[in-house]
Amino acid sequence: MKQKLVGTTIAAFLWLISGHVFAYTPQVGDRVWIDMPAINIDDDAYGQGKVVAIVNEKRTNVYVQSIIASKAFSSGISCALNTNDTVGWQTPDVLRTEKEEVFSNLQLYPWAVGYNRYYERQNWLLTFLKWVDRHPVIERDRLTEGQRIVKERGMNDLARVSELIIMEYDAYQGANFNIYPIPKRLANTNKLLEHLQQRFAAEPKLKQLWFATQRDFTTMNEDSYGFFMIQAIDKIIEDAKKSRRLLSKDLNDSPDAKKFDQLINQFKRS
Repeated sequence: MKQKLVGTTIAAFLWLISGHVFAYTPQVGDRVWIDMPAINIDDDAYGQGKVVAIVNEKRTNVYVQSIIASKAFSSGISCALNTNDTVGWQTPDVLRTEKEEVFSNLQLYPWAVGYNRYYERQNWLLTFLKWVDRHPVIERDRLTEGQRIVKERGMNDLARVSELIIMEYDAYQGANFNIYPIPKRLANTNKLLEHLQQRFAAEPKLKQLWFATQRDFTTMNEDSYGFFMIQAIDKIIEDAKKSRRLLSKDLNDSPDAKKFDQLINQFKRS
C-alpha cells in the first residue's frame, strides 16, 4: 500500500503513557499483550507473552513468546517484488525472543484487550490513509465511528485528528455523498481555515511544527497527534486551494472569494 507520509521516518517507539487509561494489574500466569506503539502508527509493534513474576507495582517480569515489529497490518500482508521480479508476499517480521524481560505495566494489557487496541489503531490508520488519498467513497459514519473508538480507548491524539477530518468532510459534502457546489464549498472552507487559525493560536507547538522548513518530529512531537495533524492540515490546505482554482471567474470578487484569499495567505510556508 502506497502511503503519503510526511518526509520523516520515526524508528524509535513512543510509549503513549498519557493516553493509557486501561487499569490493569498483571497477575502471575496472565497471558499479556505488550504494547509498543510508535509516533507513526505504521511503525507500531507488539509482543505477546506470559507473566512470570511481579517486580513491583509498576513493573512486571514477562516471558516473551514473540515480538513483532514491522509495517505489518496497515498494509495487511503486502505485495512485494522478489528477486525474480514476480509478485510475492511480504509478511511481518517476527522476532522470537523467547526470554524473560521486564516491562512497565503501562505497556501491558490482557491479551484480548491489547489485541483489540492494536487493530483499532491500524483500522484508524487505514481510514486516515484513504482520506489523505482522496478515496471517493468514505462514509461519514466510518469517520465518526473511528473517532468514537479511539476516544473511548484513550487515544485522544487520534480522536483530535479525526475531529479535523470530519470538519473537512462536512465542508465538502452532505448526506449520501452530495458534493457541494464550489461557492458553498469555498464558504465552508473559510470556516475551516478560521478553525485552523484558532488551533494554531491555542497550540503554538503545532503551529511551529507545521510552518517549520524542516519538520522534526523527534524533537517537536510527543505523540501521534502532531505527526498526523501535519499531514491532515497539508491536505486541507491543498484541497482549499483546489476549490479556489475551480471557482468561476465571475465570482472572483465575491465576499467569500476575497475572504478566502485573505485567509489562505496566512498559511504560506517558506
